[in-house]
Amino acid sequence: MGPLDRSLFQRIDHIGVIVADLGEQKRWLGEVFGLPVTRELNFPETKLKAAFYGVSGIDIEVIQLDDPETRRKRLGEGSHRARIEHIAVEVSDIQAVLKKLAPLGVKTTEPEPRKIGDRLNVWTVAETTGGVSYQFIQRM
Repeated sequence: MGPLDRSLFQRIDHIGVIVADLGEQKRWLGEVFGLPVTRELNFPETKLKAAFYGVSGIDIEVIQLDDPETRRKRLGEGSHRARIEHIAVEVSDIQAVLKKLAPLGVKTTEPEPRKIGDRLNVWTVAETTGGVSYQFIQRM
């Protein structure tokens, strides 16, 4: 099987970073670096808060997880303050991408893309995509 059709890939949408302290990162990205907030998310049911900061059409997403077990799984053990968790790529047809990747053994964290706002989203299991988790986003 050859590579995916490059026309399916539109652009890098954002880089997701898990952080120990969202306030600290807001200070760095917003106050010190002067980057604008493009959007913020708060999901009390999953104890997740995030802020997106724009840089030349690509966002840096900083994510704070307040559930101790989820935080340990996604941030790691010890005194880690931050780690890059995923790279999000905007695609033109999320189902076409998944169809091409499935025969290569790529697994996703959920069986079907999840709708968040005006986007369909799916994340790969890092161990099945070279150690990096990719989020594929299709705008609706």
